[in-house]
Amino acid sequence: MTDMKPFKAITVRQPYASLIMGNAPDIIQEQAGEYSQPKDCENRSWKTSHRGFLLIHAGMQFYAPGMVHHYGIVHSLDKTFRDLPRGVILGSVELITCIAPGKYLSEWSRKGMWSWLLKDPIPFVTPIRFTGKQGLFDVPPAYVEMALAEARKRKEHEA
Repeated sequence: MTDMKPFKAITVRQPYASLIMGNAPDIIQEQAGEYSQPKDCENRSWKTSHRGFLLIHAGMQFYAPGMVHHYGIVHSLDKTFRDLPRGVILGSVELITCIAPGKYLSEWSRKGMWSWLLKDPIPFVTPIRFTGKQGLFDVPPAYVEMALAEARKRKEHEA
């Protein structure tokens, strides 16, 4: 049994959860192509004091068509979108800081929203089925330890 504290997680709607993790299907990456930067921030109406390791949970919902179009990604309920993983933890990132609305110039920032600056995505080889929640939520270490070890091993092998 482990004495580790629970991991913090945040639910992100698709296709943005996959774009953060850097493992969205090619067609979605191509549709997001007008943005030269990877999705390096998550936009929220609130800031958090949490820093460091953060799990990215893909929610069950997609963004509404108007919202997705706002980012230059054509929303379509074609097979590509339907097949994106949902209701799972896709991997982890490092949450660096939260930047006040209007202060961060990433192409992914939204006006009037806090930009949660993210780096070092580590996609899990096999996403972990988990029910998300609103806001930051805890995930017991037992759900994550094996997937994280496997993902880190793969990332080291690729380097």
